[in-house]
Amino acid sequence: MGHLSKWQNLVRKSDLAGSEYAPNVPSPNSRAPAFRKFVSFVLSFFAAVLPAVASGPRIVNIYNFVRNSDSRIPNSQEVLYEATTQQIQLIKQANLPATWALQYDALINPRYQKLFKEQLGSKDEIAAWWEIPRPLAENAGLKWRGRFDWDWVANVGFSPGYTPEERR
Repeated sequence: MGHLSKWQNLVRKSDLAGSEYAPNVPSPNSRAPAFRKFVSFVLSFFAAVLPAVASGPRIVNIYNFVRNSDSRIPNSQEVLYEATTQQIQLIKQANLPATWALQYDALINPRYQKLFKEQLGSKDEIAAWWEIPRPLAENAGLKWRGRFDWDWVANVGFSPGYTPEERR
């Protein structure tokens, strides 16, 4: 039941909405108490049932998304690289395996290549993060239609935004 009390405390934190501790959070509406009861019930159910049902190991995969740039963040290339470096160090300190999903722009960046070759452990995995940044589109011979080097709108930053012919 120790885990249950943690979850209930998280649910109760919504009581702080509108207070000096969370002034920008709107106050709960009239359905909030019913929602809290529902969430508490669901969490109680899983807390009670899962330990009895689990017959094997419980597996959690730490999945880190790595991109080279983001127009919404000033000095993003350095900020994102440093954040990734710190994530690697934290995960290594905890002796946990992780998956590192690289967007194409990070995958082709020699700094990230060197970082991952030198710093990842044998339990870590490299994965591809399939979004379409400017370098991928241009290296595929397509005209970049985005506003930034990576654009989050679906018709630019994701494969459905390209015709089947462009995707070949």
